[in-house]
Amino acid sequence: MTILGGLDLGTSGCKLSVYDDGGLIARARAAYPATRSGGRHSLDANAVWRAAKSLFREVIGNNRRVAAMEAVSVSSFGEAGVPLDARGMVLGESALFSDARGGEEAAGIAEKLGDDRIRFLCGVAPHPMYTVCK
Repeated sequence: MTILGGLDLGTSGCKLSVYDDGGLIARARAAYPATRSGGRHSLDANAVWRAAKSLFREVIGNNRRVAAMEAVSVSSFGEAGVPLDARGMVLGESALFSDARGGEEAAGIAEKLGDDRIRFLCGVAPHPMYTVCK
């Protein structure tokens, strides 16, 4: 019997659902706070990681079959990144797609490369929401 999981990392919490050939066998959700202030919209990456790990502990603790998961698919908030040091330690919060701090950087990239070149290379226009601008 195949057992698969789906982990969704969202802006206010994460959800884990586990399925076997017959359908849903386990589900859990954990919340975490987002910082929204002065154009900032970010998450504490350590809080997201703790919440995600807690979901696996919860569903495995409630249903030992879940431990036999063969694969987990992960979806996450689109344009967000986690700044890490060389040892993989979190250096700061994850700026989400709705964070407005990348405006000057987006304008600088557009000025240096040009809108048309960026569209050709990336398929999108330069915009402050993209991670590279943050």
